[in-house]
Amino acid sequence: IIIFLLINLVNSFDITGVFTTSNDPPILNPIGNLKIHIGIPLIKVITATDTNNDILTFHSNETWFLITTEDQIADPQAQGKIDLTFTNINMLGNHSINISVSDQFNAIDSEEIILEIYNNPPNITSHFPEPIDIEIKEGTTQIFNITKEDIDNDILTVKWYFDTYEIPFQTTDLFSYTPDYVSAGLHNLTV
Repeated sequence: IIIFLLINLVNSFDITGVFTTSNDPPILNPIGNLKIHIGIPLIKVITATDTNNDILTFHSNETWFLITTEDQIADPQAQGKIDLTFTNINMLGNHSINISVSDQFNAIDSEEIILEIYNNPPNITSHFPEPIDIEIKEGTTQIFNITKEDIDNDILTVKWYFDTYEIPFQTTDLFSYTPDYVSAGLHNLTV
């Protein structure tokens, strides 16, 4: 009797590896430059998408430029809201703002925009009398009047000045002046 014995040796070994899944960054939809008038609110919704359906949060590089992130329960289309109102005239001008969106894995997309905070100056559209060099005799009354406008529809304040001195209580478009005998000379009336 012949017995064949087949012996197989099985070698075993451990493999250690790190397995990762890829995370695509969110995509911020274009925003573009923004303009805001002093005292008038600016409300703008901004959006972003994420192919991984990650939770997204909106940010800016300025602490005074706040963006709130809207609730996005299982929705890859995220929304943020810019809600600003400026009353400080020191903020007038152009500001470079970096707006970004990030997911919970710190993947980011951003856009640099220019925020223009503006206020158009009022305009005196007409004045009476028409000539700017006039002669007034002492004891006679001269009426001065202006017509004004503001394209921003701001509330306007009128002030009249005799030379460099503000004339008290003269805050309307109309000013009546009667020089006396000590008023002789050249004077500037400014409104």
